Amino acid sequence: MRASLAVTTILYAAGVTLWLVVRTYRPSSRPAAVVAALGVLECALILQAIMDLASLASGNRPGQMAVHLAYVGASVIVLPVVLAIAHSGRKEPAHIVAAVGSAAAAIIVIRLQMTGVRQ
Repeated sequence: MRASLAVTTILYAAGVTLWLVVRTYRPSSRPAAVVAALGVLECALILQAIMDLASLASGNRPGQMAVHLAYVGASVIVLPVVLAIAHSGRKEPAHIVAAVGSAAAAIIVIRLQMTGVRQ
């Protein structure tokens, strides 16, 4: 299940990234849709982190524990930080900043799978 959640999260993050890049060049007046899309991505990242930490608690260990835990933490923190930056001092969010955050989330999930628990 972890692998399918990871693939789904990566594909969703890539789709959100492309959508945000398009929105950068075609502005619209629906900033709530951006926050909602990133909120769904954040929920998937939190679920991924919970499942990963549960796997670690059950005794499975990755080869590089510190690196893996850093990626788990980064996966949960990256989008709130990006949203804060995208909304700072602006009436509407900077879509390209949110797109970079979404792409970073996809890369972090890929790295989580690469450094993850060997079963």
